[in-house]
Amino acid sequence: MKRIILSMLCLTACISLMAQNISGKLVDEAQQPLPYANVVLQTVDSAFVTGTTTGEKGEFKLQKIVAGDYRLAISSIGYQSLYLSLQGFERTADVGTLTLADASQELGEVTVTASSRVSRADQKLIFPSKKQISASNNGVDMLRHLMLPRLRVNSMDGSVGMTDGSSVQLCINGRKATKEEVTALLPEEVIRVEFQEDPGLRYGDAGAVINYIVRRYEVGGSFGYNGMQSLKSGFGNHNLTGKVNFKQSEISFYYGNRLQYFNEIWFDKNETFTFEDGSQYHRSQYAEANKKKNLQQWGAVTYNLQETDKYMLNATVGFSHYNDPDLRMKGKLYTEEFPNSVTDREEWNHDRNLSPYLDLYFQKNLKHKQFLALNVVGTYINTKNRSSYTELLSGEPVVDYYSGIRGKKYSLIGEGIYEKAFKDGGKLSVGVRHTQGYTDNDYNGTLQYSSQMKQADTYAYAQYNGKWGKLGYRLGMGVTRSWFQQIGQEDYETYSLNPRLNLTYAFNDQWSISLNGNVNTMNPSLSQLSAVEQLTDSLQSERGNPNLKPYSYYRSTFRLNYSKGKWDIGLRNQYNYRDKAIMPHIYREDDRFVHSYANHSSF
Repeated sequence: MKRIILSMLCLTACISLMAQNISGKLVDEAQQPLPYANVVLQTVDSAFVTGTTTGEKGEFKLQKIVAGDYRLAISSIGYQSLYLSLQGFERTADVGTLTLADASQELGEVTVTASSRVSRADQKLIFPSKKQISASNNGVDMLRHLMLPRLRVNSMDGSVGMTDGSSVQLCINGRKATKEEVTALLPEEVIRVEFQEDPGLRYGDAGAVINYIVRRYEVGGSFGYNGMQSLKSGFGNHNLTGKVNFKQSEISFYYGNRLQYFNEIWFDKNETFTFEDGSQYHRSQYAEANKKKNLQQWGAVTYNLQETDKYMLNATVGFSHYNDPDLRMKGKLYTEEFPNSVTDREEWNHDRNLSPYLDLYFQKNLKHKQFLALNVVGTYINTKNRSSYTELLSGEPVVDYYSGIRGKKYSLIGEGIYEKAFKDGGKLSVGVRHTQGYTDNDYNGTLQYSSQMKQADTYAYAQYNGKWGKLGYRLGMGVTRSWFQQIGQEDYETYSLNPRLNLTYAFNDQWSISLNGNVNTMNPSLSQLSAVEQLTDSLQSERGNPNLKPYSYYRSTFRLNYSKGKWDIGLRNQYNYRDKAIMPHIYREDDRFVHSYANHSSF
């Protein structure tokens, strides 16, 4: 693995990066800036190192700090003092926005831990150490070294998820980002990582949000490469990234590819078919080893205009490409009921997928603690699939299928978010997201079809975050409208409610409990809805179900957490229930077993 970084910075920028600084912002419980508060940096045995006071906007900065173990003590008349442990301090750190509680109340919301980590009842702030940065190859790989609880990171494909199977929304400086964008991050650019579970209605059914706070250079640029390549086989993963900054503007690019080459691959399986009269047919498939390779590529060019704490404009043009060529499989089919009838099986498949996209994002901090964000994403997906399947008995074909699919999908996603913070520490969030999709597929070969589908989903929500003493709460309600039509068939339209409740109680600096309950709407995919039939083999075929309906997903989670120093221990219990869940469904039709989907009673 390698990483090369070339930087072009002016002298003043280089000097600022060389100095080890500690900065942040101080507010009260009403989220108002706290000016003239005392900020003192001490050694672990409370010896004075340096100090300052917060400015008119509550900001502070301690400069030219040498590496070591420190304690940051923050105090102001009429407020509870706050202490942050900065053990292993090695590099410039932004501790973010810190809140001082009234002196009449106990501070139960913020827990200070070692290893440059701040644990709150609602989220964790992690400041990567020098060792963690040097051991990381990119932004996704860094998560493995941060060891966030219940997080699952796949270094091979760059995917990030939770151990319970729920998704993770990745963000960069508060903006939603793809795993490819995070893979393009240079670890040296990451100031801190914010990790929040059960993030709220804004992020749909995501189980957690990971937000990378990344530094911006005023003038300069960088170029980076990280990758890995197997010397024995064709496995490889390579990423190039670069950026140029000038004042508020930044132009960046990234390109990555992943090649997987298998010297030997085969599929063996045993199947049991049960017919209407109760009789059974047992079939076994044994395949010969064959070679297989696939190539994935992705890239983007981004322009970002940003003025800190005021606004951000981000425009990205990118693409993803997947090519899985020439997969050939050979083998034999044996049947228990007819042991002397052995069939030779030959299968060939070629898949290709190309998807360019345009992503426009704008956010602005308005007066009176208001926030507005707008996002529009347009995507085009072009797919091509060719496949054939043959069964031969004594050299003569008894089954010979060919299929060619050309598909085009157009989608447009628009989202608007408004947030308002109040003096008592509460925050109101409202938003709406609309997705419009159109698919046009042509099928040729043994079966010939033409299929056009339209789909529209609209999701609107309102949510309020507040605090009552040591109890933090989040109440919200969402509404989902789903519409689908397959040309030539009747359309359908459904509405559903998505309530959400989150309660968090902090007993003290170490112990806290939380209870979360929510109802999400799960929509069928266009592939599940397509009524087109595709032949699989002599006994089976695949077909979607245009009568599928969205279903409700109920989830409740209870957590008991203990955080102190480097320890983060939790007890977690979760209950899930899916009403009318979409699951696989197999039925008999015209002497075939049809693999499809249906709304089952529950799961």
